[in-house]
Amino acid sequence: MSRWELITRVLAVKTALAAERPLFNALFDEWNTKRKGGQVSAGGVAAYGTVDWLFHEYKQSKAYLEKVAPRSRPDYERTILLVTDIVTKKGDRVGDRRIRAITPVAADKIYDIICQGPHGPRLRQGEKAVVLCRRAWRVVRRLHPSQFDRAVPNPWEGVTKHKRTKGTKAAATRERSPGAVLNAGSLKQAQRRSFALSGSSGQRTSWQAICAGQTTAARNGRTPLRSNTTKLARLFGIRSKRRRMPEA
Repeated sequence: MSRWELITRVLAVKTALAAERPLFNALFDEWNTKRKGGQVSAGGVAAYGTVDWLFHEYKQSKAYLEKVAPRSRPDYERTILLVTDIVTKKGDRVGDRRIRAITPVAADKIYDIICQGPHGPRLRQGEKAVVLCRRAWRVVRRLHPSQFDRAVPNPWEGVTKHKRTKGTKAAATRERSPGAVLNAGSLKQAQRRSFALSGSSGQRTSWQAICAGQTTAARNGRTPLRSNTTKLARLFGIRSKRRRMPEA
């Protein structure tokens, strides 16, 4: 090994240690506090190589900072807590366990626990947890491969998801649209209703009471479509000649 290669490797090691220095300092402070008999808060620094540490590294990566929108990050935080705050049969949290302890069998159990939920099934939350964990495992493994199992580096690959029944919406038609124009039959019915309401006394009924919620064209008893001749006449200011009725 030449002198320059040795210097390059030493600088690379120093750079890596400098990047991890804040984490090491926080872990040392936590250990020193416990040694002196003090209490450490539950939301302290995650231990190196645990599931909590994995999600912490994922949130510091470019895959999270550049790809996840700020308005979507609170939803990511809630999904992460759904995974890490699960209490196992031994009484410890999933977030406190080592990354290698999360096997494919453990991943399936975590998914089932999230889908069951305390107040009923929540299959959508389980799907989001599987997608997020699979992404986090893949990103952090690229940066810290020594903390993952070589045989099964990503236990979230191939998790069988429960089938969700999704409702189908009816196709939108012209008759179901709220702003549909009345056809000829409906217009005739409105006119008949107006005559029935007016009766023999000669009282006039307003169009708003008869055609409530209709378009202006329908209320006036005409269609909104016009011929090309009428459009050109209006464009050039040509007025149509009206026939005069002969005087009696």
